[in-house]
Amino acid sequence: MVMYILSMIGLLIMNNRNIKELVGHSGCILQLCEGKNGNWFVKKTSPNFDYNSRLEKQMLKQMTFKGLSRGVFSPKIIRSGLHSNGVFSFEMEWIEGQSVSQYIINTDVPAINLFLDRLMDEFEISYEVSDHTNIAFQEKIKSIENCVSYRNLAVRKSIDILKKFNFNNVHLSYCHGDLTLENILISNEGELFFIDFLDSFFDSWMIDAAKVLQDVELGWCFRQDPANANRDIRLALVKRKFIEKLLRLNEGLEIVNSIYHILLLNLLRIYPYANDKSTIFFLDKSVSKISNLIE
Repeated sequence: MVMYILSMIGLLIMNNRNIKELVGHSGCILQLCEGKNGNWFVKKTSPNFDYNSRLEKQMLKQMTFKGLSRGVFSPKIIRSGLHSNGVFSFEMEWIEGQSVSQYIINTDVPAINLFLDRLMDEFEISYEVSDHTNIAFQEKIKSIENCVSYRNLAVRKSIDILKKFNFNNVHLSYCHGDLTLENILISNEGELFFIDFLDSFFDSWMIDAAKVLQDVELGWCFRQDPANANRDIRLALVKRKFIEKLLRLNEGLEIVNSIYHILLLNLLRIYPYANDKSTIFFLDKSVSKISNLIE
């Protein structure tokens, strides 16, 4: 597979029509393009030369993803390579459909239950653990502490909570890396597509579950949208049913506790990249809520 990927990577000479810029949160440039044959595709480009290796790893993750259940895919990679300015990009198929963040607001309760069942089937719940896991997490916490500990009392309290927690019961498994509701698409044919894979300092399905909670518990992907009572009711329903499914697992209570600690860590990791007041306000409120919940 690696040899195949390397053979794909060359100098990209673009002769396509860029239709529109797409919204993304990774810092990469996302563009919807039309090829010479009239087919639509998405091009993802590294923001700079230093990010090239990370984007290549993310592409590899997307290429090698195989859904654990029927009807779950990732967009096919069409080609990849370097631009003349040295930045890396790859092209992938365009999926017609909607994000799950839109879907759960507009669909009915039985459809939400079906989606959650399909999502749980995709978590590679292996119960494999390592005595070295806590070391990896504590190193990450230390690096974050150097960036954010000065912010406020809730942040300092959260760092203390995470330092005292033993992450050795976090399972080793496949990990998407950024499984927010915006990064799961439902095609017009009802298939699930995972997009925007991210390299992670540690691979565990529990990190993906924490990202789902970041949306359904805290409303991360809706943080800049107007207030919406119907949406908030739907999110509360999804959160309750998601937690119920996690608690039914073997060692469910311990798993949920670990996932909430990972969620708190995820929130702290966002601070260094938060530049707008609404995101900082969201983080301050969410960090305070989750730290009080798990203390």
